[in-house]
Amino acid sequence: MYFPKTALFSAYQKGPPLLRFAQVLNLRGWRLYASGGTAKFLEEGGLPVTDTGKWERSKLGVLSYEVRAALSARLDNTNDLAELHRLDVEPFGLVYIKTPPLLKGT
Repeated sequence: MYFPKTALFSAYQKGPPLLRFAQVLNLRGWRLYASGGTAKFLEEGGLPVTDTGKWERSKLGVLSYEVRAALSARLDNTNDLAELHRLDVEPFGLVYIKTPPLLKGT
């Protein structure tokens, strides 16, 4: 079965562990995608990364259609794969999300 070597990163806290993980994936041939600040952080760390902000249509923190399609595509479904091709996006094989704390002090 096909497994995409593409990773999506979105991290509230950015630091050496995130950068090292992304470096390992990059060395193993993975393509890296990230949202705004995370993309900038990875680029500053010397990594090639595609900023998913190019797909944003608003600043409301809502996932773009392209990102939602890449996250939810069924790899055994020709219609889903055709839609990804039409959008010129790849399915994500890995998603790294580090959200901010929900409550202060947690």
